[in-house]
Amino acid sequence: MHTHRIKLIFTTSRDAGSRVRSLENYLSLIFPDSIKLNRGRSSLESIMRTSQRLGANFLCIIESKMGNPSALKLFSLDNFELKYFFDIAGLSLLSDRNERSPHYNYRGVCIDSIEDGCERVKWFMIDMGASVLCESASVKVKVHKEDDDCIVRFNEDESKTIMSLTLR
Repeated sequence: MHTHRIKLIFTTSRDAGSRVRSLENYLSLIFPDSIKLNRGRSSLESIMRTSQRLGANFLCIIESKMGNPSALKLFSLDNFELKYFFDIAGLSLLSDRNERSPHYNYRGVCIDSIEDGCERVKWFMIDMGASVLCESASVKVKVHKEDDDCIVRFNEDESKTIMSLTLR
């Protein structure tokens, strides 16, 4: 029996609202070799240890404020240190546009284009499992710079944006 390796675990801050859980669902569907882990009342240390026991390399925590996603934190499980922190300044999901939710057949994610000034976002995406080769990926990421923000669009094809995240 073949089991696939877990590289990335997504979880939320405690008592996450539905929009935060929706973002968690989208991210876990888009990024290969990732799973969601229910946080419940567990401490950060407990979640990190569980993630490490599962063999993951990274833990991504989606923070919330007033029921909305407010930040992304990516921790390295090698040394339990915070590797990336981004404030979420904007979020648009398919469900916001009354379109169907993402499906379960995504075959990887790649970085299609990235503008200068968003290099940290590029390395963040690569650490989470995005490739720089787009031949076999079904989700393509385009990152462009707007003022102090990096706008990250996850596209299923050229015309369909699955999700857009504005990171600061």
